[in-house]
Amino acid sequence: MKNKKFEQIEFTIPSYYACALCNGDFSGLDDHEEKEIENFVAYVTKEHGHANFIYDFETEIYFSHRNDINNLGGDVCKLTILKPIQ
Repeated sequence: MKNKKFEQIEFTIPSYYACALCNGDFSGLDDHEEKEIENFVAYVTKEHGHANFIYDFETEIYFSHRNDINNLGGDVCKLTILKPIQ
């Protein structure tokens, strides 16, 4: 059995999108927000082959002037995916 190596790809997302991306819980989000998430997942899947997001509960929520989903400022957190290195 080979030891697989992974590239860690990090995304900055609005903190209130984390439950939808990690757990599939879209409660409290409106149709526009759900569409933004769907578009982001489609992009990540196209670029990286999957979109199994990992949330590190040790990381803090902080303010940023932009994020990787809609480029708006607000409270954000980091999510990562692990992409196998060929």
